[in-house]
Amino acid sequence: MTMTPAAAAPDWASLYDGFIAELRTRGTGSSAPRLGDRLEPFVLPNSSGRYVALDDLLGAGPIVLNFIRGGWCPYCRAELAAWAAAIPRLEAVGGRLIAVSSEIGGRAETTRCSLAPGAEMLCDVDHGLATALGLTSIVGEAVHDAYRGAGLDLADIYGDTGRLLPIPATFVIAGDGTVRYAFVEPDFRIRADPAVVIAVVEALGVTARPYS
Repeated sequence: MTMTPAAAAPDWASLYDGFIAELRTRGTGSSAPRLGDRLEPFVLPNSSGRYVALDDLLGAGPIVLNFIRGGWCPYCRAELAAWAAAIPRLEAVGGRLIAVSSEIGGRAETTRCSLAPGAEMLCDVDHGLATALGLTSIVGEAVHDAYRGAGLDLADIYGDTGRLLPIPATFVIAGDGTVRYAFVEPDFRIRADPAVVIAVVEALGVTARPYS
């Protein structure tokens, strides 16, 4: 699914094309989890400050683990809006959306509340989990400077140097921790189609259950 928010002027399109070409040259995302891999256990705080373990999430059924760059990104906003409309269908087949953002200072919770209030939002401080899964890359000078010129201070948004960004990625994780679907695409303008993801969850045959 290609996201087309009303954002890109030709200069941004050119910058992004160059940046994505760099990501592909570096092999960014090539070491990310693949179909059949087992995800290592992790614990992260959610956007309300409560620590959440992967095992606890999977105890209620399969999850859709969705890494985003943040609410500042128009493509992420479009993706979360699409998911907000799809969450009832996902939950009806036994799944749950778990978004992951590295934003600090309450931004992750603001993103969740404004775009996908039905999702759980985990806070990946310093991009630790994304980096462990091979989903981060250095931001090139041209894009970094362009963001700064547009008033986007990634260092302030993420609480770090502002030179690292996650690749948006979507995984379906079954109850035993195995990856049943993996969408990892260096072109951050392209995102997984919720309908395709929901079909994967439905095929797992898990009975829908309420979430606390």
